[in-house]
Amino acid sequence: MHRCHIKIDQMANDKPLIVKDQYRTNELSLKPGGFNIKVIHENGRSFVYDKIKSPASYVAYISRTENANGNITEIQIEGKTIWKEGNNLSDWNIRI
Repeated sequence: MHRCHIKIDQMANDKPLIVKDQYRTNELSLKPGGFNIKVIHENGRSFVYDKIKSPASYVAYISRTENANGNITEIQIEGKTIWKEGNNLSDWNIRI
């Protein structure tokens, strides 16, 4: 498995970047099915990861590894905000 950090020039109000399969590190994320997760960073950049089979595990993973674009400020699953910076939920307490 290879680790990949995504850093691109993207204006804060642009559409989110949909992360292509070639940048995925988990083989399960290459198989059909699963959830769409949108990760929004403090610099305004956002990334959509599709085909996520275990959202809670994935969010825990990216919270430790995906910091090239600043802190994560919001996470959405299937368009619904499930975590937002400053809320009273435990960090990364994901329930679907």
